[in-house]
Amino acid sequence: MFVLALLTGSPDCSILATDVETGSTIARIDNAHEAAVNKLINLTESTVASGDDEGCIKVWDIRERSCCNSFEAHEDYISDITFASDAMKLLAT
Repeated sequence: MFVLALLTGSPDCSILATDVETGSTIARIDNAHEAAVNKLINLTESTVASGDDEGCIKVWDIRERSCCNSFEAHEDYISDITFASDAMKLLAT
């Protein structure tokens, strides 16, 4: 069964996955970041990247609901993230 999910980041530092059809919570990661989460992007079928207000980018394995990599790439907030799948590279501003 395929579930369409909406991922949201929050000022309370959490990431929430909500079932689009039913509105019910699929998963919630409390304290996903140390600062407000303001950017999320799908990378692959099983990974998502998130960026926060302090310049941290994290890559999540959604199957395990765990962080598989973290980058302190910026000194200021992450305003946008894009993914070049052919080169397996993230670009963040």
